[in-house]
Amino acid sequence: MKKADSIKAQDHQNHQIQPPSADHIAGLIVQGNSLADKANINEEGNSCPWFLKLENDPTRLLDPINLSEEFQQDDTPVWVIFSGMRRMNRCPEANPVWIQDMVLRNR
Repeated sequence: MKKADSIKAQDHQNHQIQPPSADHIAGLIVQGNSLADKANINEEGNSCPWFLKLENDPTRLLDPINLSEEFQQDDTPVWVIFSGMRRMNRCPEANPVWIQDMVLRNR
């Protein structure tokens, strides 16, 4: 293993415990249908495919519009940086956000 690869692996392990930067927030990716109830179903009968729940505000649901496939697993803890989006909501209970950076983390 190259030294650079070793440093990257070590950085990845550290990010699982501590945020990669001061801007990263602890969150949890949750599959939309696992939280789906009548409030989460839109007029077409569809729920958001994925939600992002923030650890510091668990009642607030976000709709990560550009969620990468590698993070599309139910109950996945992450460090995330996101920005709000000015667009119509895909589902009534979650605000749409754009993921700027996301890293897996331990609970």
